[in-house]
Amino acid sequence: LLYLENTFTEGINTDALNTVVGEVYGNLGIKNKKFTVYFTLPYPTVIDEPFGDINGDGHQNYCRTLEERLAIIKWFTDLTYTTFTSGNYTNLKLGGFYWYRESLDYYETDHEAELVKQTSEYLKKKKLAFLFDPFFLSVGFDHWESLGFSAAVMQPHLVFRDYYQREMLGEFLRFLQGVGEELLRHLGDRGEAQPALAATVHH
Repeated sequence: LLYLENTFTEGINTDALNTVVGEVYGNLGIKNKKFTVYFTLPYPTVIDEPFGDINGDGHQNYCRTLEERLAIIKWFTDLTYTTFTSGNYTNLKLGGFYWYRESLDYYETDHEAELVKQTSEYLKKKKLAFLFDPFFLSVGFDHWESLGFSAAVMQPHLVFRDYYQREMLGEFLRFLQGVGEELLRHLGDRGEAQPALAATVHH
């Protein structure tokens, strides 16, 4: 819960974004418009130890089976939604969640695909989007739609390499056209590990 506590702490993160959006919209004369935000959906790693009491019934919940992991995901998304709504962020609206993992790690369990699909179904019933952010050619990048994701944005990771050439980005964009994805571009000095800016660019 430290992640949610930090996300919704007064004066930083979501609260700070709400303030900045209000200021920017005010300066631009934009009225009756809200900025859409998406929150990380942490990956429910399979563990043998008790996860915690998510129902408040005094019994420990576990994170081992498909049913147990899905219950944790539902609990987390519901808690995030409730916390966001109670924050009364006048300039923001919740658009949905994005999958924390940048690949579909089928080696983890025999139900990874089903976990993603059922998570997608749950979020769609709540009219929330479910996004996937794969790294270059990671597992799942070419069948994100069949897994139930609303959209996918693939990262070329070129900013982390010292061999980047502008032509490589064009080649990457042409490749994306074949799988219907978008590009997540990290902008910064060549070879820097810390990106200065992240932006979504339509292909």
